[in-house]
Amino acid sequence: MPVRSGAQTLCVGSDRTPALARSSYVDPRVVTAWENGSTIQAALRRANRLIDDECQSAVERATIRLLRRLK
Repeated sequence: MPVRSGAQTLCVGSDRTPALARSSYVDPRVVTAWENGSTIQAALRRANRLIDDECQSAVERATIRLLRRLK
């Protein structure tokens, strides 16, 4: 999946646009993990059922777990 598709995926169901997602800082470890097939996709599916603040917290926790696994 090209980076543009990844940016679009991040924006589904949110107020973010692909341009904003691309212009925001993305930790290189997240990109490397994604290229190697490690994602937070399951957490995103679960978080999609939560209200805004809870959803953001769940996504942030999943991202932190992903980064910790990469050390």
